[in-house]
Amino acid sequence: MAKQAIEAGKHVLVEKPITTNSAEARELVGLAADAGLQLMVGHTFVYTPAVRKIREIVASGELGDIRYATSTRVNLGPVRHDVGALWDLAPHDFSILSHVLGERPTTVSGRARSFLQPGLDDVAFLNLEFGSGAVAQLNVSWAGRQKDPSDGLRRLEENADLRRPLRRLEGRPV
Repeated sequence: MAKQAIEAGKHVLVEKPITTNSAEARELVGLAADAGLQLMVGHTFVYTPAVRKIREIVASGELGDIRYATSTRVNLGPVRHDVGALWDLAPHDFSILSHVLGERPTTVSGRARSFLQPGLDDVAFLNLEFGSGAVAQLNVSWAGRQKDPSDGLRRLEENADLRRPLRRLEGRPV
């Protein structure tokens, strides 16, 4: 559908993921660039005040060199029947992390498993490596017993805990 819209001369905002493989994504990006059109993926979390503040803090150098990040996004459902947890949940933290660090990973590896329904993963673990030397681990699941109250990016430096400035931003006690 996105390809048809670009071919019709329309700017396109695509729901994540843009495609399910890199060849198709490169094709869409190329078509949009050749036509002088905007192609954007709906990674709306990068525009939230909290993520914008984290990016500002990281870019300022206040935390020093970012060495690692972890992210956990788990909950018991809702279990989707069209895509697995990897495609449904991981793009959020993947896009937030890339935005905050100002770079895309150079290496991605991972494992996903299906426990709740055959053929669609409901738990996945991703490992990312960045050119800066930073590493990250993203954990996503629909099979979690309860929602983790600290979902999202937790820690972005060897000693700096971003929950403190985020709590200040939200007006909560640190």
